[in-house]
Amino acid sequence: MVEKTRGIILRSHSYGESDLILKVLTSSGKLESFLAKSAKKSKKRFTGGVLEPLRYVDFVYKVKTSSDLFFLNEARIVKSFDGIRKTYDNLEMAFEIVKKIEKLGNIAADIGVETFNLLGNTLNALSGECELGLFKLVFFSKLLHIHGVLPEDWSESNLVTYPIQNHKQINLEPDQVYRLQRKVDYYLQELF
Repeated sequence: MVEKTRGIILRSHSYGESDLILKVLTSSGKLESFLAKSAKKSKKRFTGGVLEPLRYVDFVYKVKTSSDLFFLNEARIVKSFDGIRKTYDNLEMAFEIVKKIEKLGNIAADIGVETFNLLGNTLNALSGECELGLFKLVFFSKLLHIHGVLPEDWSESNLVTYPIQNHKQINLEPDQVYRLQRKVDYYLQELF
């Protein structure tokens, strides 16, 4: 049976000589694995870096009941978030975020549409200029809030209510960002 979905590629790794296995957060909020057979050789089906991490992609795939993997037929880039790759710091932040999302997916395969939307908005924001310390604090505060880990008094704070692309509008002193990030790191340890 052939199916379609959209998702953000979190990670890809080689499998055998020419295949790739992709970890994808789908638009339905599920973490799925796809096998792209002959992906390293195919000039027709998988062109232009479509299977690279940090891409938002349309997938056409086959489902086989005997496997946990979906077998990828085609892929097309919806959004590439190329701006992330312009600075090493933004790229490093994107991969740190993706690792946490993947860890969350290992705890529960369905991590929710809200998490998918947060990741998409985050990658979009990281494609531009960011104040990375504050950005990291806002992202992880939002992630923890979505998954019910933050205490009640954080739920109304600007850290979880402002859109992530507006993170620079949150007025915090560097020492406040540092203190709050330490608290967020504590709650992240609880989650993972």
